[in-house]
Amino acid sequence: MKIFKFFFPLFLGCLFFTSCDTNVSTADKLSLIPGDASVVYEISGNEIFAKSGLNSPDNYNFLNFIKLMNSDAFQFIESLFKGSKDAGISADKILIYVSKLPDYAINISIADRQVFENWLKKAKSPEPVDEGEFRYISIDDMSIAWNSGLVVISQNSTREKLAEQFKPKSDGLLATNDDFKQFISKKSDLRLWLRYAFFADLYENMAMSGMSSLILGEYANILTHSYLNFEDGKIAGTLSLSPAEEVAKLKKKFPVLKESFDRKIFKDMPEQSYLALNSFVNVEEYVKMIRQSINTWAEKNTNSELDELMEDRRKEIADVFESPELKTVVEALGGDLLFSIHGFNSGIISYPLASLSFTVKGESAFKNILNLVPKDFYTRQNSYYSLSANNTFIPVYFAYKDDRVFVSNDLEAVKTFVDGPKGKTFADNPVSAQMTDKMMFYVNLDYETYPDNIKMLLQNFMGQGYKTFASVIDIYENMSFSGDTDYNFEFNLQLKNRNVNSLKQILKNLDTSLSSSWMR
Repeated sequence: MKIFKFFFPLFLGCLFFTSCDTNVSTADKLSLIPGDASVVYEISGNEIFAKSGLNSPDNYNFLNFIKLMNSDAFQFIESLFKGSKDAGISADKILIYVSKLPDYAINISIADRQVFENWLKKAKSPEPVDEGEFRYISIDDMSIAWNSGLVVISQNSTREKLAEQFKPKSDGLLATNDDFKQFISKKSDLRLWLRYAFFADLYENMAMSGMSSLILGEYANILTHSYLNFEDGKIAGTLSLSPAEEVAKLKKKFPVLKESFDRKIFKDMPEQSYLALNSFVNVEEYVKMIRQSINTWAEKNTNSELDELMEDRRKEIADVFESPELKTVVEALGGDLLFSIHGFNSGIISYPLASLSFTVKGESAFKNILNLVPKDFYTRQNSYYSLSANNTFIPVYFAYKDDRVFVSNDLEAVKTFVDGPKGKTFADNPVSAQMTDKMMFYVNLDYETYPDNIKMLLQNFMGQGYKTFASVIDIYENMSFSGDTDYNFEFNLQLKNRNVNSLKQILKNLDTSLSSSWMR
């Protein structure tokens, strides 16, 4: 039993990088998913296996560690990586789905039932229960069931539930759902289909069921389609909401996103950026949405055992939202914002040089916000302001110009904002072009471009681990996450080498870097 508990996680882990011929087609597995499933996650083993380079296990040092620890485990994994039926199972398409938390099911194809059962015996698993049409074993709160074509791993499943997973009821299967059909029509290395209502189950299991109404509201029917691909030189992912009519209803009721970003702000920042993010929201609509969500949540939880405590908390929040100070700020803000870390201080104390620029509705709006700040908290310095030295550990300055407020700990950046740029600005950085109609979070991961003082600081902080860190980070260029006004989101992790598959580069880099540190 102890051997099995060691061996089984390795078995699950290697499934994510495995493929071989299968007795159960992808369509057959999809047809087994019940109609009430709230999450479906599919892993394309064939594509991932080919891209990872694991079909040559000798290329990876970590497999030699497994070989030393347990030769049986290594033989099993090696047969999987090489696409051999000697492992007994295959993973052309692994399906993981959740109907209602905490219950889940993982569907994996069987390549050779006899080999699979022999492997279970070798791993010293519990004796299987034979139900005729399938067999199963139970380990703690997990069940593993199989027949001649399929392995099903599930949580807290009774015999009856296991039987249904091999022969589900014919009515209402997820494969007949039009949105799900649209979702599976697009191929991807990894793809995720999720009902927004899933979060209700999630909060119930966290003993926070009242929070579900705050998140769900009227939009429990919204679905998400997510895809992730390992391409040459980058990892690319997308996420979108559907159906269109539900998303349109959401946008109409809560028009919190503006149509585009105020491009003038790009010229407020230095060209170089190690980290940047922007947003463009209708601030008043956003606050209105939060206020309504809190009231809805409170109304739906009037019978809670924590009634009195919840009501007191709701009143506290309501007081904040109704305060004249918040009203002044909300009415003053224009809704466009850009934040950037564009350098590092080279003095005795090293810290990031960061700036924030945001729009306001005129100079009177700026003065209204300024009037909320205690007079002894800042000092006027001709064309800009500085926060008092005893209020901040790092110097902070701010200024107003042309409906924009600029805040920074870099005095030179503030002066450039006031006087106007003399050279290139963030508007000349290619990243800015992607921010015009998208809200975006960007990080420069090219460690070679970072100044020496920051490298020295990290080296002193990390000690012996610095060399491994520098080796691991060396292959990356940048990462970004963005979203548009139609709730379509994109993720990109860009690597320096654009000619080799990203998954293979990452695995090889981790294998080389970590195994080198282990062998020191």
